[in-house]
Amino acid sequence: MSGSALYGQPPNTEEDLWIVKGLLRTAGLDTDPRLGVPVDPPRPANYHFQTRGPQLVISMSCMISLVILITGIRLALRKFVAPLRFGLDDWMIIPAALTTILWLAFIIAIKYVGGGGKHQYDCTYHEIYWFHRFTAICTLEYFYATTLTKISIVLFNRRLTGLTSKRWIKVHWTFIFLLVAFLISCTVSAITMTSPIQAQYSLIYLGKMTEPPRQRTNEVKVVIGMSVVSTIFDYALLSVPIIVLWKIKMSPWKKIGLFFIFSVGGLSCVSAVMRIIIQTHFWDDAPYNFTNMILWAVLEMFFGIIVASLPTFNSLFIILCGQRRKATESAVTTISELPNGHSPSEKSRNSLVEDGIFRKDEVELEFRSRLDSDDRRCRDNRTPWAILKGDPSKSSHRVKVSSSHKAP
Repeated sequence: MSGSALYGQPPNTEEDLWIVKGLLRTAGLDTDPRLGVPVDPPRPANYHFQTRGPQLVISMSCMISLVILITGIRLALRKFVAPLRFGLDDWMIIPAALTTILWLAFIIAIKYVGGGGKHQYDCTYHEIYWFHRFTAICTLEYFYATTLTKISIVLFNRRLTGLTSKRWIKVHWTFIFLLVAFLISCTVSAITMTSPIQAQYSLIYLGKMTEPPRQRTNEVKVVIGMSVVSTIFDYALLSVPIIVLWKIKMSPWKKIGLFFIFSVGGLSCVSAVMRIIIQTHFWDDAPYNFTNMILWAVLEMFFGIIVASLPTFNSLFIILCGQRRKATESAVTTISELPNGHSPSEKSRNSLVEDGIFRKDEVELEFRSRLDSDDRRCRDNRTPWAILKGDPSKSSHRVKVSSSHKAP
């Protein structure tokens, strides 16, 4: 839109006029749109132009590259490195990463067409129009990206605790159900918040309406409420692996390493809290304060991707350190000598590694020869040895079977 007036000035074009009407209706003001929108805060005296746009583009571009790199390495390790296995959590991280990348791309678009990073009095009405439209889309997209990442983490936690008890399985499926319900509620809220829905995403459509739209809920309160619920999920998911690892018997260094992996999730929780605090003052000079809120939102999403992928990288670290061979050997059933030359099959060896869990079972097996059985029958029934046919060459064997499960 060429010739668009700066925010706060009288509109230059007809579309500027519709945008001003839409902004006034959004703010609940009943003033003459031909005078423009009151600017709050006003342009200060001796002001010099400021923008955070270039830093925003560089940060988002780096984040896109890191998300692609981290997710790509994770999926490649799961697919091509034994004994790692592709699971439901890996399938779920794919749409989570794609949605995150799309969200980051929208943030870059806001800088170029929506005035992101500038003070609102430096933006034109045209830029404010696209800023309003893209932020409405990004809000829903943000909840999709973070919730899909949480579901991937829940599915990994299910693999981590799947061999401990059925109670944990029920807990994880409850988490998944609640997350899916939360995602559905976010979608329904975004669709039904304003009637008609076009008025929520287009200031021009809102300005052209003969009557103000029916506002079913307060948009700011709904978004902050959904953010609080999402943060509660973050802390709940963080507590699950910590509780499990506290009870699991493993070497101290391995436990410390796993605690470190999941403590990264705490950074995501802190970022979510900071984002909510800034979000309460978001609309005060929105295009400029937008960058502060986006910074914490990006950190929250990035640390979520990291937490979902770090366990796989931990397995790569173990392999590179030469522990893979040791773990594999301990996972194979070791039997000193079995009768008739029996040895564990390949299928039984592979079945010992289940969802990457270290589980050690000890079972004592006892093999008795036919001679031992006949000897007992002789003692019980006083049967002469002459009428029993035994093979003295077969002797009894006692073996101890141990198995281990290794976390991917």
